[in-house]
Amino acid sequence: MSNPDWSKVWDKTQQNSLNQYRKDKKGHYWFELIPNIDEGDWRRMIHDSIMTFFNTMINTGQISDEINEEYNKYIAAVNKFLE
Repeated sequence: MSNPDWSKVWDKTQQNSLNQYRKDKKGHYWFELIPNIDEGDWRRMIHDSIMTFFNTMINTGQISDEINEEYNKYIAAVNKFLE
């Protein structure tokens, strides 16, 4: 058995690291699936996810016009959700 090409494994991990901030197959963000959003801790976590998304983008080197557009849509969705 041969060893895996770790550079390809790393690339795949990098590509998938932003999936947690993307909509699911039904078009919902993760925070839209939480019941009883009135609890303060959830609201803080959802709000803080904007910066976590940004940090993940920077730390994994996934910076592009396409990712930036996704990020801006995510910010808008979070802000609208928390209104």
